[in-house]
Amino acid sequence: MQLKVGKWVLNEKRFSILDGQNELELSPTAFKLLHLLVLKSDNVVSIAEIKKQVWNTEHTTDNLVYQTVRNLRLALESGDEQAYIKTVPRCGYQLIAQVSHLADEVTTVDTSDTMVKNSRKPPHNNVSVSKRMLMLIMSSFVALCAYVWIHFNQTHPETLHSEELIDAPYLVVINTGTDEKEKKLAALQKKLVNALNISNVVVAQNNAFLEKVNSLGSQPKLVIKYLPEKETVLALVMMGLPARLIHIEYQPLNKFDTHEVRSKLVSQFTTPMLRQGNSGIAELVRGSKELKALAALSESDNIQRAIVTLRLEIDGSSLNEQQKRAKHAFVNTLLAFYRIEFVEDSKLQAGVNFLLARYHQSNYALISAALYLANVDNGHIAFQLLEKLEQDHFLTYIQGLLHIELDEENRALKHFEKVYEHEPEFEDNAYFYFLELLYSPRNEELRQYQTTIQSHPYISTSIDFVFANWFMMQGDFEHVFTLLSDRHAQMICNDDFNGTMAQLNVVLGNFEESEYWANQLPSRDWRLPWLAFSKYAYEKKLKEYPRWYQSYAPDILGGDSLFEALFLNATAYLALGEKQQAMPFYSQMGKSLSRFSQQALLDVANVVTRVQVESLTVDERVRLLSQLENTALAMPMDEIALTDLVLARFFVLYGDMIRAEQALIQGCNKSPAVCQSWGAFPLLSQVASTQNVAQAKSQAKARMVELQPRINLLNKQLRGVCEKD
Repeated sequence: MQLKVGKWVLNEKRFSILDGQNELELSPTAFKLLHLLVLKSDNVVSIAEIKKQVWNTEHTTDNLVYQTVRNLRLALESGDEQAYIKTVPRCGYQLIAQVSHLADEVTTVDTSDTMVKNSRKPPHNNVSVSKRMLMLIMSSFVALCAYVWIHFNQTHPETLHSEELIDAPYLVVINTGTDEKEKKLAALQKKLVNALNISNVVVAQNNAFLEKVNSLGSQPKLVIKYLPEKETVLALVMMGLPARLIHIEYQPLNKFDTHEVRSKLVSQFTTPMLRQGNSGIAELVRGSKELKALAALSESDNIQRAIVTLRLEIDGSSLNEQQKRAKHAFVNTLLAFYRIEFVEDSKLQAGVNFLLARYHQSNYALISAALYLANVDNGHIAFQLLEKLEQDHFLTYIQGLLHIELDEENRALKHFEKVYEHEPEFEDNAYFYFLELLYSPRNEELRQYQTTIQSHPYISTSIDFVFANWFMMQGDFEHVFTLLSDRHAQMICNDDFNGTMAQLNVVLGNFEESEYWANQLPSRDWRLPWLAFSKYAYEKKLKEYPRWYQSYAPDILGGDSLFEALFLNATAYLALGEKQQAMPFYSQMGKSLSRFSQQALLDVANVVTRVQVESLTVDERVRLLSQLENTALAMPMDEIALTDLVLARFFVLYGDMIRAEQALIQGCNKSPAVCQSWGAFPLLSQVASTQNVAQAKSQAKARMVELQPRINLLNKQLRGVCEKD
């Protein structure tokens, strides 16, 4: 006799549960847990007993028990909270669904009729019993044949035509606007409707698609989104309630619109929903310091060593080939999202789908899918997949990264802060936490961490450079020297190291030393245009900057694509009175990208340049500038004087000389050398000659002279860091 729990029949041979023709395969541990809860359904089963009975040890982590219970609930409950398994706080778990046997249900059907019939027959009629047994055997055989036929068709989807699907799937189309190219999506939509025998088509908004999907019930859902700018189609196959992602298809429109892709999508609806086990990713995330420091290692040799160590660890500690493949797929997605390694999209997609097919109940499979989706410009969809999952520190950290992708800096900071409070040794999170603090209005809070941070054994020194940049932002060069000198033995020769030293030298007028450190940076580094601009402005040779730019531009991604370089080139031409030469660079600024600056600075820099290159009336100028007044007033500071230069120009054009003066004085505090060049910009000549600014320039010049011995000693001490590496 087979056990039945609620609506599910247990199949012990296959480790599966059945509800009519719907079969879900459980992992062996999940099935053993269910069987244990059934046997002890009258009692609360403690976590200790679960460990002993399911894993045959008491040393299994509590988190593994929680995850197994969660996966079992998702399989049994279809979104109904604790309808099958009840959590008893501080005690354990109890099965609360009704437990019965199939034979019991057969003998209790229509009890009153059975009693009447039995009253007319002898109590021991062996012939009748034999007939009933024969009929029961025959009916069981028929049922078994039916089950085998159904299972064969489920596991061999090529034999199942779309019209044979019992639960007709929904097609959910994400609204991406009214672009003319969406007519192509309409044609594709029609083909998908025919191929999948879909009668239900609904439209969802990009930033609330999961809510719409979950409102459709437990039927299969195919979600498609067309990306007109890339001529590509994103398709998500989702099953159950709450909807669980089981497959991602991301193809150019011309490839997506093929029989092969449509057949693949059809097959996803006929594949058993739940194939899961222990991927080992949770243990990897918790135990590998290299994995927790990938982003913080930046562009250094150490990052390659960390990746090699991580992959060797995966190969050596995985229980089987399936687990090994799952871990490598997860790490590949993480590296691609961090822009650390280029991984072919087809390889990434295959890895994500491998995780979803076998571990789609796992947070880490969904994290991998979310990172992949964010990588292909679908941050809103990515965030929704993770928004309501059971939280752990790694998931909260990933949500913070997705907030950055969505330009939600404040929300990102809150996520990183939450993780840091509980796990300060999580290096990547600490790095992003301090980096977000640095450029937020709360940056003064960094002061409380500047000594305690050294107590954590981080394998990168990128966090040190966050603090070095903060000290430079304050004009506190003494602390910069002390930090870099005291920590030089731990320093790693990477972009953060070389960039900080190049910047520190340029603000103190050591241009020859600055060029030495700048030469260690990659040609596409965002700091190079500002370093060159600062030198030529200080030497009153701004006409040299456009020539430097012409040699630099081919090294920029795509050429003429880095905002800061274009903006500074336009600024140089305007300072030289050559408005016509500035125009082409201004027109390109709107299509360029920024590797560093925040959106507020880009907006203000754009409007400042527009006002100077276009012939505007006074009213037009005031209208444009007034729209960004609040943005300018709330502009977050940075460690270079670029922000101060932009703000000073903005307020001069706006007629607010007091604030323009404040911007120039602030620039003198953090960049004494650039401070000496304010007079090189005709627009700033009036405010640059005020008594307050003149005094600030004099003090800045004195600081440069005073600090020369310190910066020369530091250069000598730290040159060996890169030579050592």
